[in-house]
Amino acid sequence: MHKELLQAIDLALAGQWDAAHQIVQQYEDMPAAWIHAVLHKIEGDPDNSRYWYRRAGKTEHFSDEPKAELAEIREGQDFGFGLENVDKIFGLKFSAEQVKNRESNPNGDDVHG
Repeated sequence: MHKELLQAIDLALAGQWDAAHQIVQQYEDMPAAWIHAVLHKIEGDPDNSRYWYRRAGKTEHFSDEPKAELAEIREGQDFGFGLENVDKIFGLKFSAEQVKNRESNPNGDDVHG
């Protein structure tokens, strides 16, 4: 996640909505859209919030408590880009051995031992 988005989360948690909003408006990726959704929820604009939840693919979080949700986003529990998180993103399952092999061979060369 962009370090500026982490800063936006910290600002939102500190009650600095405008500053947080200015940051997230600069990004188009999923984490930014999700943070944007939470900011509009905090603002009290459910229609705009719902729009950003749809953009982020996170509509199931619409009724979550904003501070807890921002903490979850910050921790990155709902998204990640390592193989250990692929199942969360794409619904795929990898064995521990497949993950270990991929991490030890990041170029994707087909190595059989």
